[in-house]
Amino acid sequence: MRRRERHEGFIGERFAVKILVTFAVDAEFAPWRKRKEFRRKQGLPELYVTGVNGLEVFVLLTGIGWDGASSSFALADALKEKPDICISSGLAGALKPAYRHGDILVARRVCRPEGDQVVTPIPSLVSSAEENGARIVETFVTSDRIVQTAEEKSKLSARGEAVEMESFHVLRAATRARIPCVAVRAVSDTAEEELPLDFEQVVDRAGQVRWPNLLREVGPHPKRIRALVRFGGRSKAAANQLSDFLDDYIEALSKSSLPRAMEAAGAIR
Repeated sequence: MRRRERHEGFIGERFAVKILVTFAVDAEFAPWRKRKEFRRKQGLPELYVTGVNGLEVFVLLTGIGWDGASSSFALADALKEKPDICISSGLAGALKPAYRHGDILVARRVCRPEGDQVVTPIPSLVSSAEENGARIVETFVTSDRIVQTAEEKSKLSARGEAVEMESFHVLRAATRARIPCVAVRAVSDTAEEELPLDFEQVVDRAGQVRWPNLLREVGPHPKRIRALVRFGGRSKAAANQLSDFLDDYIEALSKSSLPRAMEAAGAIR
């Protein structure tokens, strides 16, 4: 195995390895951001960078879902940093009753709802995630829309164990760039749980609340406020548990799993 080129870090350190972690929105990233000295990458407002355990860690906020060119361009800019590993992370809805709030899941494969498009993460990254507390599931389903009802989740459950909106696109781009990749998600809502609002109307792609729409949703149904508060609390707790996992996972990757993952992807250079 040839010696790897070392990368110059933003704080004057020299880093042997770069890792890119993606989240959809800042609410998912916020607990982890508060623990580390992340700085915005100059000229790339959705990209953050810090040093963690001798690694250079980038975080990209992709936005909710996949908005064609704008999402692709943001990810392409992040991939220009030449990360050695890409981790698609964030929150997800469970599709089967076995998975509860805050469970950390790692998928062996990620597919589109139709099931005909599939990407496969690097097995050693999946195994390392399990060793650090994640539950291995067979499939994440990347949907084009927010799955809001228990009935919708039940229909999708034939395809996989959890639903989210970004991992397929992130992992496909990383795979095409020959970057080892993996998808890890924390469960924010269970299979039998209905979302309290029509979030496609209430929240924009950046995760910002559209207040007029929220008032229209809540106004005729004041009981929804209590459900919304519960959902927000559970989502925040899941994001914190995801941050705990990422701390342990990246520390473990820095010690053992990176060379195997890179070799498996043919990324040693």
